[in-house]
Amino acid sequence: DIIKGEIRHYENKNNVLYQKVKYEIYNCTSIVNLPTVAADLGALIGSFDIPLGKENFYISPYFSFYLYNSNLTITSNFVFMPGSYLFVDKFSSITLSYEQVNGLKITEINRKSYQKVGGLNFLIEMQDYSESVKRIDDSDDSGGKPSYGGNATIFNNALSFWSILNKNHKAYCDFYGSLKLNKATNGLYRKYSIGGNINFYNYDNFYFEVNNFTQINFYANNFQSAASRLNGISIDNFRLNIFQYYAIPLISQGYVVVDPTTPNSTVTSNKLLQNPSANKYVYLKEKGVIKSESNETTFAFLFLKNGSINYSAEHLNRSDFKQRLGFSGYNNNPYIEDGYDNLDGKYYKVDYNETTHSISSSTNDFQGNLVYFHGMFLDASSLKNNNGTITAKLNLSKFRVNGSYSNNGEPLNSRSAIFTNSDYNGYSCWRLS
Repeated sequence: DIIKGEIRHYENKNNVLYQKVKYEIYNCTSIVNLPTVAADLGALIGSFDIPLGKENFYISPYFSFYLYNSNLTITSNFVFMPGSYLFVDKFSSITLSYEQVNGLKITEINRKSYQKVGGLNFLIEMQDYSESVKRIDDSDDSGGKPSYGGNATIFNNALSFWSILNKNHKAYCDFYGSLKLNKATNGLYRKYSIGGNINFYNYDNFYFEVNNFTQINFYANNFQSAASRLNGISIDNFRLNIFQYYAIPLISQGYVVVDPTTPNSTVTSNKLLQNPSANKYVYLKEKGVIKSESNETTFAFLFLKNGSINYSAEHLNRSDFKQRLGFSGYNNNPYIEDGYDNLDGKYYKVDYNETTHSISSSTNDFQGNLVYFHGMFLDASSLKNNNGTITAKLNLSKFRVNGSYSNNGEPLNSRSAIFTNSDYNGYSCWRLS
């Protein structure tokens, strides 16, 4: 029923929403290390290790974890998908830590930028995968076109499943214990990350542990890839298609914890929970913005590259935080450039236009109009409202590394879109035409 997009029986729907695999952890002190997989590609490429913990580790919607009198240290970014849950009792702690950079060497390529860094992120929703098919070249992968039966089809067949979870069970955490950080940051090239719905009940502990600590992001800043390709053995000839971004702020008991005006600081518990007149912020997932309850000031998160707003994805590896050996010309003429985080960013004060469902800068930080699409704000042109029909041309360059056209022949930086009601999301949003 789920695969067919039909929920005919109450029991089936109940299983999707409430059936869980429950893990209870008692009296445990442990460092959670994800495995390293050994691979051998023969004489031409050679053998190498793939450390799984250096990228996001996704927690299934069916899993719930309960910690009792336990102390865990994590050095990977754990992403809880809609439907999953984490409980930490008052006698337990979770420490975010990291491992020193280790190179991943494949022949001449010495990748030193993949660093294990701890994080806890809880997704509010999964975006509609079928949208990615509209912007993927048919030649990229057998999954690039639904009729081919590739991996895009696999995800498309689960759209009803994700839609139900999005509408009914966002991922979240009830955190009664202590959050700790390894603050010995010499050699830390990535920032810790905590984002999504994490309800802190020992808020004073949390506040004093993290406030004004510069090596942590109070938001989830990640992406998921879609059908991509690598032709032959040339590592330069690749195309990475992005399915969705998520830059979700940290939310505790309904309120955004980060102060958008000073993003390295959290707001106090008194401001969040006890002072009715305080300036509190809420996150509006339909619009992708943070809004003040008291004065209706609006903030939007925008991705940066070396301090400038970035609307493109330049590299296969989003985690270039240290100097890296580049792909281009790697065999005969390798080059070194300073690393940066493709997904780093900041909050900007913006004006939200309800007529065109777009944002513009309140303080001239950027020009033009941006619209919220698949978890990020994109540059939009030809934006207009024609008797209630809202359309635009979107720059989708952030969703593709290499390649300039979507599968309908339109340039990737000028893709037709419409603001319309989405049955999948359960609200109106920007979709590709």
